[in-house]
Amino acid sequence: MASVYADTRFEVPTRRGGRAADQRLFVVVTLVPAFLAIVVFWFYPILNGFYGSFTDWRAMSTDRNWIGLQHYRTLWHDDVFREALVNTGQ
Repeated sequence: MASVYADTRFEVPTRRGGRAADQRLFVVVTLVPAFLAIVVFWFYPILNGFYGSFTDWRAMSTDRNWIGLQHYRTLWHDDVFREALVNTGQ
């Protein structure tokens, strides 16, 4: 005999990937902005500063003249710098 009551069950549409896809999307959405912030605010300034140490660049100028290790040679021959280096090491 057939049931008098209508079938109340309904099918939930399934998605590809399911919960694992949601978790991967959450990881990407949270990690990508953090990764970009680290690159923009940490790696880029460090690399730019390192590159700038090999150039004769002034803050208000767009010219960057390559001078190589000249800054480091000047520091090595500076007595105040060497004394500060020794004091830092003590």
